[in-house]
Amino acid sequence: MRKDLSDIVRENRDLLIRRARRRLREQVSPELLSPGRARALFEQRMSRVLRDIEGEGPPVLEDADPDTRVDAALEVDTSLRNAILEMVDDNFPDDAEAELRHRKRVTKMFDLYMRERLRFYGEHGSGLATQLSRFQAELRRKTTLTAGLLRGSQHGVVVMDGVGRIISWNEAAVVVTQRPEEEMLGMRGQEAFPAIAQAIDDFLETGDTGVEKGEFAMRVGDDGDADEATIYYHLTAIEREGDAWTPHLILSLWDVSELNTLKTRLDEAEKLGAMSRIAGAVAHEIRNPLNSIFLNSDLLEREVGKTDGMSGDKVKRYVERVREEVERLNDIIADYLSLARLSDLRRKTGDLRSVVAEFVAELRTRWRGAKIKIVEDFDAPLPPVSFDDRQIRRVLLNLATNARDAMPGGGQVTFTAAVRNGVIEVSVKDTGPGMNTQALKRATEPFFTRKEGGTGLGLYLVQEIVRAHGGELRLDSRPGKGVSATFGLPVAEVDETGEAADDEELVSHEA
Repeated sequence: MRKDLSDIVRENRDLLIRRARRRLREQVSPELLSPGRARALFEQRMSRVLRDIEGEGPPVLEDADPDTRVDAALEVDTSLRNAILEMVDDNFPDDAEAELRHRKRVTKMFDLYMRERLRFYGEHGSGLATQLSRFQAELRRKTTLTAGLLRGSQHGVVVMDGVGRIISWNEAAVVVTQRPEEEMLGMRGQEAFPAIAQAIDDFLETGDTGVEKGEFAMRVGDDGDADEATIYYHLTAIEREGDAWTPHLILSLWDVSELNTLKTRLDEAEKLGAMSRIAGAVAHEIRNPLNSIFLNSDLLEREVGKTDGMSGDKVKRYVERVREEVERLNDIIADYLSLARLSDLRRKTGDLRSVVAEFVAELRTRWRGAKIKIVEDFDAPLPPVSFDDRQIRRVLLNLATNARDAMPGGGQVTFTAAVRNGVIEVSVKDTGPGMNTQALKRATEPFFTRKEGGTGLGLYLVQEIVRAHGGELRLDSRPGKGVSATFGLPVAEVDETGEAADDEELVSHEA
């Protein structure tokens, strides 16, 4: 007895589904239609096929799944139809009439399924389109918000993909690293930030969603004029969503170089504040007996001068040595007293150029006979500056003394004064042997000196006096090229009457 089409389909149900699924895998990728979803669609369609073949109801399509793409659903129907047609051919090899009848029936049935499938998606298309439009609008809103947050952030934000390639580099990251966005996009984060390359690799490998933070040193700026900056960073990964995992990393960057410098200065100020108070008290106590020794040695020298002979000459040399040592101790005390007086600057607004010119004129007289040529180059006129005349003269004296001591065989000292970017800069440059990089870095440290018998407070005192005036000291040198010491003081603010706005007799400054 020859089997009917319904018998063939019912008895070979699982085999037909396996064949159809194999055909489907050749046409549709698993990303488009998962294996589990494909099997459910085949089961659903096979139930309709058996129902319609056996005449148990009108061939009306059940609701399709709106989450399944229409092309994937049509491929399910096509794969199952072809599997059934192949089964018909196998079961009616000698009965061409029955084979043709069953093929027409199967083809007509599946044509109806496909038309109904398309009708369903057409009827629901407007709803799906509305939902898609809503999703797209929400995506655009979130994308715009994220872009605005990245653009407005004061901290550098770098986003890396699953292999560490940089895919986002905001404007603050450009400022922090001095590297343009177009140069960094596509570069591996491990290459851009070698100091934290291992941390980046660890996050990508483990998928850890914790936070790693710390500091690293980084060269910023052009290769020819690069500076070393201290960068504080936060590194974390985007969190998992269920079983899905896209290993993107977010790196936040802060340049804390200036902050660290301020912390260092604060620590120094706290330590040296106490030292300066003690030094001031001690200096006052020492200065009184020194003045007595100096006065008495002067009287002794006069009395010895009344005597003749070698003994008188020896006594004179001894007295001279005593006086030299007393003068040296007096210079040390002067440094300590200047340090102690930094808390109270008696500033007035005036012409800094005239003060420097007067000092240079006095220096020419004081250094007469020395093998040192003094050169001056001043811009005129210069804007007014608020400063403590006594302390600024101390700065000039210390810088000039250092220049002279650096040239025991003679040389040239050049004084310049000019205004640049709202700051009056005064420079003292010598033609001595200069300093190496290591010595230059330590030159302003308290008690660091390269001179025999030096206190190590000269340049430190200069730096602190200048800072107390709201300025900065800069040292430039190369071995064999001398040293250029430049201090800058901000131009005083002038009101509508032309008078300086901050002209006060006594300005208190925190040490």
